[in-house]
Amino acid sequence: MDSSSVNVKPKNNGTKQIFQNPILEALSRTHIAVPIGMFAAFAIGLFGYGLRNTPLGWGWLLGG
Repeated sequence: MDSSSVNVKPKNNGTKQIFQNPILEALSRTHIAVPIGMFAAFAIGLFGYGLRNTPLGWGWLLGG
């Protein structure tokens, strides 16, 4: 197989380059579920941390 017939370009039609560094450029292209999942994980973690380490505790959440 001829190496010139193999297409190795990324599928990024319709996008512009943001960074000059190719590593940062590759890391900037992610599925929408990744940042949403990270946000949700941090939110749940901080909510649990707040309930555990503040005087409010679980009482206000459970109605007591």
